[in-house]
Amino acid sequence: DDANEVPPVTAPIAVAIPVSNISRITNNNITPPIATANLPQSDEEAQAFASAARDQGIATVRHHCDQHLEQNPDSSYVTWIATLHPENARVVIDPRFLIPNNPWMAVYEEASDDLRKGGRHYFSDDLRKGG
Repeated sequence: DDANEVPPVTAPIAVAIPVSNISRITNNNITPPIATANLPQSDEEAQAFASAARDQGIATVRHHCDQHLEQNPDSSYVTWIATLHPENARVVIDPRFLIPNNPWMAVYEEASDDLRKGGRHYFSDDLRKGG
């Protein structure tokens, strides 16, 4: 299934650092922001800073994943990634499913309406009871 294939990595993920001042004007000259950034002074500090930023990023992603799975317990990894990074998701649906008033669309619209009204779709209860 093409939807579950992992594409090769083409570029590393960038890590940003906080900049204390956007720029400073001295004698009518603008000092570039990098000159006023609170940059680590050693490789060890830079590695620690990058590690902390990475940990914060992973914590944010984990929080999103936890919320997604709470709300969508049957969700797949691909579905979660599509909600986390919709700009990287491509969904192709057979155009027959987009024909107005097709049976699948009718079921979806009815179930969506029931959910919005706070009700349950009667077919779901019938299926659980076996009939």
